[in-house]
Amino acid sequence: MPEIDYRTLEHRRAAKAWAHVQAVPKGKRGEYRALVRKATAMVKINGLGQTLAFLLDKAGKSAEDIRKDDKNKLNENALLYKQLEEWLVEDDRDANLLISDREEKNLKAEIPWANKEKRTLIERILSNDSTIYRLVSEEALAYLGWLKRFAEALAFSDEKAEGE
Repeated sequence: MPEIDYRTLEHRRAAKAWAHVQAVPKGKRGEYRALVRKATAMVKINGLGQTLAFLLDKAGKSAEDIRKDDKNKLNENALLYKQLEEWLVEDDRDANLLISDREEKNLKAEIPWANKEKRTLIERILSNDSTIYRLVSEEALAYLGWLKRFAEALAFSDEKAEGE
């Protein structure tokens, strides 16, 4: 397999998003796709903090529980929250990661978090200043764009395979 060049942020986003979308269990892809389609608008209209709070509420689990749970125990809301956290937060200690490939699981956004002692994404969002909040929101929107594209592509290939 050829070596992938992860020099640009856009390449890192795309590679991680592709791995994240492929990690969604087949039985949850339809609901996941519908949620990812709405997520960008939710962030733009309500803000990242409220969108994360919505995802946690609909997940029915705490951020710490989502961090530790296996992907098969998570609904689409928890999966999306976990994917955003795995991209935006560099601290993977005690996390049950969605991606096992060593190269791709280490791909992260480069956020200059002021308080790295907070481990979950929602805790970091709530305890940083507005400059970091805007930066994280922009990065989340860019990442959601890749998740949406790949979820659409994967859903199309799943539908095509079922029709054959």
